[in-house]
Amino acid sequence: MTKLKRGMVVDMEANNIKQENLVGVIGSRGVVSEVVNGKRSISKAQAFA
Repeated sequence: MTKLKRGMVVDMEANNIKQENLVGVIGSRGVVSEVVNGKRSISKAQAFA
């Protein structure tokens, strides 16, 4: 697990956020999964959403 992914997962757990909570904010379920798994970066617009 990369340092960034580990940090994101820890932040999500600490704030009780699940991947499904990010659908519609970041994108589709597939996009959210790719972001959380470190296969895709988020854009500035997604970061500020």
